[in-house]
Formats: sequence, structure tokens, C-alpha cells
Amino acid sequence: MMELVVALVAAVFGLAGTVVGAVLSARATKKGAVLSAQATLQQVRDQATVDQAHWLRQQQLQAYEGFLAAWDECLRLIELLRGGHRSGDSL
Repeated sequence: MMELVVALVAAVFGLAGTVVGAVLSARATKKGAVLSAQATLQQVRDQATVDQAHWLRQQQLQAYEGFLAAWDECLRLIELLRGGHRSGDSL
């Protein structure tokens, strides 16, 4: 009879250990998933910031290129009005 009680106590402790282990494992898995989601969200935000800055630099570059092209055209027209032309320019 004593052996049956010992076996039941061992089974109860084994079951309790399994349940506690499963609960702790589930909590750890949930916490890991939340941390992973937060890290992914931060990475997306950082990438959006980088992409926005790159787009802005591209827009500024295009504006500068347009200004320089207009400036060159202006200088070419002024030179033509003065009656001369730079070497390498074709009329």
C-alpha cells in the first residue's frame, strides 16, 4: 500500500512539474515573440527613415542638376549675345 502512495505522490509531482514547465515555456515563447515583433517594427521604422532621407537627397540632387543646366544655358546665351563663343561649343 505504501508503494502505491509513493507512486501516486511521484506521479502528482511529475504532473505538476510538467504543467509548471509548460506554463513557463509558453510565457517565455510569448515574451520572445513580443520582443521579436518590437525589433522588427523598429527595423521597419529605421528603414523608412533611411529611405526618406535618400529620397530627399535625390530630390535635392535633381534640383541642383536642373539649376546647373539652366545656369550653363544662361552663360551660353550671354556668350552668344556678346558675339563670341567658347571653344568646343557648336552653333
